[in-house]
Amino acid sequence: MTTFQTVSDVLRKHGSALIKDSQDARPLRETQRALLEVQYESQDADLRFLAFFLCVFIDDFFYNLAGDLPYSKTFNDIQHAALSKIGQNLVEMSNQLVVDRGPAIYAACKGLVSDYITQLAQASALPE
Repeated sequence: MTTFQTVSDVLRKHGSALIKDSQDARPLRETQRALLEVQYESQDADLRFLAFFLCVFIDDFFYNLAGDLPYSKTFNDIQHAALSKIGQNLVEMSNQLVVDRGPAIYAACKGLVSDYITQLAQASALPE
């Protein structure tokens, strides 16, 4: 049975890996794979929402910032900063999940999206 602690452990493990090496996006996909199981196995509405939200978020990240794009040092720096920040947000989310579930999920998702949109705007402002 999937619990908040299980999801918290997944987020902490993969978030920490992103912080440690922001050039490797694999931990983000590994997070997504683990959360896909949560979506269908858990009966808890909050856990299902969080898993669904993060899976969609991760797909959006790969679509916008990790696709097959021409190399640019500035874009690479933005991409790595985004991965590192996502890792930090996942670790923070992990810590909050065990303490304060409902409100913490919303606050953590809101922070994650805010940081991501900031990075996305920076990438969009780059000359082509």
